[in-house]
Order: sequence, then structure tokens, then C-alpha cells
Amino acid sequence: MINQQKNGQKQGLWTEAEGNGEWIGYYDGGKKEDSWSYYEGRSLLKLARYVGGARQGPAYKFGLNGNLLLALEFDKDRINGKVRFFSSDGEPIATYLYVYDKLDQVLLYVLHAESPPKNKTYLPDF
Repeated sequence: MINQQKNGQKQGLWTEAEGNGEWIGYYDGGKKEDSWSYYEGRSLLKLARYVGGARQGPAYKFGLNGNLLLALEFDKDRINGKVRFFSSDGEPIATYLYVYDKLDQVLLYVLHAESPPKNKTYLPDF
């Protein structure tokens, strides 16, 4: 069964609309858990892992053609660690190091029309 509540809390498999697509994943005791996938139509565009309702661990963003666009790490729902950016053709264009949502270092930067900004306040869209 999808979108069930138990004792007033979300439980089990759920789908949640966002933008032009929907997230699919599991709730346990009212909190998101394990892997969540975002689809627009039949295209998988994002993958994230949740622990206790917060994004935790690796997360990925894909283009409509299936190419990896972004690979990043979350810790307690904040970007922490290396963030790797790829062009729509799948070429690496930047690697940034984040410390809890703050850009700390630019480790790799290729001048490209799709390269992300290098300002200290930039957070990738995920």
C-alpha cells in the first residue's frame, strides 16, 4: 500500500509530488528513511539517502539523458564533503569541498558554459 498512516504518522512506501515530478521512498515512524528517488515521467533525476528524516550520505542528480550531473555528500541534511559537478555530456567540470553548507575549497574548476559559480555562498541545487 502507498501513502499509509499509522497512529497519525506516515509509514511505509510514499510518493510525494514536487515540481513536475515525484519523490518515492519510505517513511518509518513519520520520518523519511533509506533511499528516496525523484522521477519526472520515467526519468530518474535524483537519488538521496535519509536517516531519521535527514539527508545522510551520498546523493546524485542526473540529466534527462541519464548522465550524472552532480554527486555530493550530506551529513544531517547539510552538504558536507566533496561535491562533483559534471557537464550534460558527462565531463567533470568542477569539484568543490564543502564544510556543512559552506564552500571551503575549489579543488577542480574547468571553464565551461555549465560550470557552477565559485562564490563562497553558492550551494548546489538539489
